[in-house]
Amino acid sequence: MNNTRTSAGSLTSSAPWIAVALVLGSVVGWLDLSATEVQGSVLMVMLVGFASALPGQASFVLLGIAAGIGIPLVHAIVDPGTLSAGTALAVIPGILGALGGRIAGTLLNLAGSAFETEVGPDNDFSDPWYRRHVGVRVLLALTLTAVAMFGLPLVTDAVTGTGTRAPLFVALVWQISSYVGWIALTPSIVRVRAALRPDTPHHGGVALMEAVMHVGVLAGLVVVHAVALVLLNSALHLSFGPGGLSDAFIAAVRVYAPLDALVYSAVLGIAFSSDAARFAKERVTREAALTKEATEAKLESLRAQLNPHFLYNALNSAVVLASSGDQTRVVATLEQLSTMLRYVLDEKRSLVPLGVELEFVQRYLEIQQIRFGDRMRFSIAHFGEVDQLLVPPLILQPLVENAVEHGIGAAIAGGSVTVSAIREADTLVLKVEDDGQGISADRSSEKIGLGNTRGRLETMFGTASSVTLAQRDGGGAISVIRIPLTGKNAQSK
Repeated sequence: MNNTRTSAGSLTSSAPWIAVALVLGSVVGWLDLSATEVQGSVLMVMLVGFASALPGQASFVLLGIAAGIGIPLVHAIVDPGTLSAGTALAVIPGILGALGGRIAGTLLNLAGSAFETEVGPDNDFSDPWYRRHVGVRVLLALTLTAVAMFGLPLVTDAVTGTGTRAPLFVALVWQISSYVGWIALTPSIVRVRAALRPDTPHHGGVALMEAVMHVGVLAGLVVVHAVALVLLNSALHLSFGPGGLSDAFIAAVRVYAPLDALVYSAVLGIAFSSDAARFAKERVTREAALTKEATEAKLESLRAQLNPHFLYNALNSAVVLASSGDQTRVVATLEQLSTMLRYVLDEKRSLVPLGVELEFVQRYLEIQQIRFGDRMRFSIAHFGEVDQLLVPPLILQPLVENAVEHGIGAAIAGGSVTVSAIREADTLVLKVEDDGQGISADRSSEKIGLGNTRGRLETMFGTASSVTLAQRDGGGAISVIRIPLTGKNAQSK
């Protein structure tokens, strides 16, 4: 059943291409009604089969039949008296042309793979097709098709000059053959370029010796191209005109020298763009990896500076409790400390809900309150709507620790610590206040704590974040953290 569905889906996707081949084949059939010779119609059917099979979107056999059946179909509908077995045989050149198109498409894929990477950045396939970057395969096909179409009238004029009876059709044979040849030679041209510039294949500019070597390779290709076309003419028994082989060869060299030069230059240009895109992508990837590594190293360094400080003070509070002989409170405090340590040592989360961070702060202050007793009071003011906003873990801890150690601990009478959180438009404002002795010149460790916090915030949110320390009205100090609310931290995690 799965195979049946796959076949049906493949036929459905192939139907538009088959329909196009049938329509174009019918146009050829309409022109064939008034044709005086068969050669032109046969070549046109082959061209339709070739063009429809080139993208590789449907079976070349079905496309060839659709291209060839247009001739007998039109004859049967418009003028049944002209229908014959010969018209039905038009499917044979159609299939042969489609086979050539399929081979050319395969060669085109191989030619595209000869380049290191796609030209331009990665595509976002959710964008409309006209906004996507052109890949190497498509760019190469469009370039070669444009050169072939541009050169068709030039080739026709050159063939006409040799006295050939059917110059347009001979020109078509030459152009189709040249098209396939250009595709097949693309990997060789890319390898030649790499061989001439093995050290810096992505750099611009061409040295004089390198240019001379490219010209030599191109001249050889032009000669080989002209010889191949003359031999093809002979194999297909196409008339050379009165001038014979020599005139045909001269005509081929004269007309294809500029066209081959154009294709050669275009392939070199695509190769250069491919190399440049690849090196740019590699550089961006390398820089991103280095930046990530540096960021992680910086955060690890900041975490390492925070943890020992916190652990010393928290464990010292537990020791004070144990010294008092209050076993129940010692057990409760150690359990609380264990919960806090798990939070401190959790390196998997870069952001946590503010409510979780405030819960940690409360546990910390409760343990410190055991240490200071009645000398310390604290309060935490926040509202439910801010609890789910995301903040870096331990972002408040150094500020709260500074308030306790330098504000309350330094004052004989002690004091209070207030932690508050509020949202102001698109900014989360966190405040840590104490009514202790205020800011003094020797509070260097406090400045280190603020510097660590500022460094972490700048790493994650850039310069839109801030950390400030100022004297508090009425005495003491106030630290303020401002965190911009963006898509990554404006919702719970």
